[in-house]
Amino acid sequence: MVIEQFGAGTQSLTPEEMYQRGQSCNSARNYEEAARWYRSAAERGHPGAQLNLGFAYENGLGIGKNAAEAARWFREAAEHGYAPAQSRMAYCYERGLGVERNLTQAISWADKAAEQGFELGRRQGRQLREKLWKEGGVPGGAGAQPDFEISGDVLLAYRGSSSQVLVPSGVKRVGAGAFENNRAIESVVLPEGVIGISARAFRGCTALRKVVIPGSVIVLSLDCFAGCGSLELLELKPGIQNLLFGSSLRELGPVTVVLPDSLTSVSWQQTGGEELARRKQNPKRLRGSESLLNQISGFFSDNPDFTADTGTPPVSGASAGETGETAEQLFHKGVALENAGDRSQAAFLYRRAAEMGYAQAQRSYGYLLENGLGIPQDTAQAIVWYRKAAQQGDVWTQHYLAWCLLAGCGTLINETEAVYWLNLAVSAGYAPAQCDLGYCYENGLGVGKNLYTAVSLYRMAAEQGNATGQRNLGICCFNGKGAERSYAQAVKWFRLAAEQQDARAQDWLGCCYENGYGVQIDFSQAVYWYRLAAEQQEPYAMNHLGYCFQHGRGVPMDPVRAVELYRQAAAAGNSGAQFNLAWCCANGVGTPVNAQEAFQWYRRAAEQGNAGTMTNLGWCYEVGHGTQKDMSQAILWYQSGADSGDACGQNNLSICYESGNGVNRDPAKALYWARKAAAQGFEPAIQRLPALERSAGI
Repeated sequence: MVIEQFGAGTQSLTPEEMYQRGQSCNSARNYEEAARWYRSAAERGHPGAQLNLGFAYENGLGIGKNAAEAARWFREAAEHGYAPAQSRMAYCYERGLGVERNLTQAISWADKAAEQGFELGRRQGRQLREKLWKEGGVPGGAGAQPDFEISGDVLLAYRGSSSQVLVPSGVKRVGAGAFENNRAIESVVLPEGVIGISARAFRGCTALRKVVIPGSVIVLSLDCFAGCGSLELLELKPGIQNLLFGSSLRELGPVTVVLPDSLTSVSWQQTGGEELARRKQNPKRLRGSESLLNQISGFFSDNPDFTADTGTPPVSGASAGETGETAEQLFHKGVALENAGDRSQAAFLYRRAAEMGYAQAQRSYGYLLENGLGIPQDTAQAIVWYRKAAQQGDVWTQHYLAWCLLAGCGTLINETEAVYWLNLAVSAGYAPAQCDLGYCYENGLGVGKNLYTAVSLYRMAAEQGNATGQRNLGICCFNGKGAERSYAQAVKWFRLAAEQQDARAQDWLGCCYENGYGVQIDFSQAVYWYRLAAEQQEPYAMNHLGYCFQHGRGVPMDPVRAVELYRQAAAAGNSGAQFNLAWCCANGVGTPVNAQEAFQWYRRAAEQGNAGTMTNLGWCYEVGHGTQKDMSQAILWYQSGADSGDACGQNNLSICYESGNGVNRDPAKALYWARKAAAQGFEPAIQRLPALERSAGI
């Protein structure tokens, strides 16, 4: 491939042409030249180029690594409404990449991407909210979490039934018996900052399999895990200095204890006779560096139920050829180790099998690299291994690699290459790839926009029983996009997906029942489906269910419950819920009147492009509701609402032009906007028209 060099002639190129030159260079692995083209297009405002220039800075592709510059270019594209860049800003704030770590900001950017239908943004939003909750970032802090009884910085008791428990940040000590006899928990992660774990803290937790102990713990006694017969992994993070094995080792399960090099003192009791014989039936492992294990060699003499494990490969470093093991055998050994929780050794075996060309191992090793599981995280190398597996025809990897290329995960966004891999996976009949290729055709990503092809692909996936395909096909039938509008067909496909617990399809089906699209109006059925979706934290469904409670549709009228649901959905970034919550705050429905809070929610919804809210925000500025009066801001938001088609905004703007309030008096513009509003059947505008027309001499 011949790469055109920069010169005077290139100034005549459009930003899109520059961006495409960059994409060509990127596909040819000429990253330095790609970065130059991306910069040229980015400086001219091209959002895709801004995003990819950010990726280049993030990963050091053709340009020096610079996290701050990466975040700067991601923000440039994000603030212009580019959903993939908004998603990337969420990633930056989550990881502290080039910006100060801030999960609230991360959620805000993820929600902006999700509002545009960007699927990664939706997933990020849910994961980030869960992470914020687990880190104690919800209002009220750790003490506000109902499953945890916390006094000061001491966790007194956990009364939840979750299998995966993350103790809130701020806890410094785990009290005696805090988790005692809880039969539900399987894994526990303690926050950095915990300094003490009291006796019996986890006694009798028979399902407990994994515990992560932060390095801030000063002294740890394994007696606190007495009776944890299923315990498989106890991971001690660097920083812990003193370890007491205690007297309850026979009550431990087949545990592997991972020791950090920071240990300076390890104490144990000698045991013999019948007690030792019982313990030999339950072998355990200590894993640590060779030097550390040598320092405590006496422990293994006194405790033969423990074996030393330096974490070295189980085949003693020999190559597969030397041991006679095939790549498939190495891969399946790795799978067994990963299932047992030993991902570092699994990664070693996956790598060896991957180097022998085994596609499933290449995929699995890439996954561990991407997520930093058992080995240091390296997303760029993960893409290398995914590409190797995809080139061998591994359909799952072809699809996943395409998703990475569309979302910019570990690589620069390259929609054209993504479509290439999706086509290969589609040719193998892989339903998830059919859905994603349909999405590309629907939105013109890497291919020319073609709604009919999108519908054809959605239908292929739907007929295989894929819930996403069924839901997307239902939406196309509902809107008449690429298919004949048919509410009955839409309901059919929504129902099939909803019965597979697809939350968005459940919400759509609820809307059909509430409004009589393709079915008889049935508020009770609408509420049934909204509830199911809301239980999965679907923001649209929470808003719709709130509306039902506010107006008594299918449920007894309950404005307080409505506000609770609006508040949950509004916090998740749903602009409709933000509007409804603002209205309730402004009018004292289900909550005390709070003009300031109403104004804040109106603003958040308006900034997401909600037309009705733009008008209401303008009204707040005009009358000083929850904010200072500011007619220039009022006109700005009335204009935004009017331009977005809101009839009330058009009428309000007309009144301002008629009276000269905030603008120069202009009867022609007053008539123009009144006619716009009247054409939509807005009664106040219809009543004003005759007088305006007389003033204009009509």
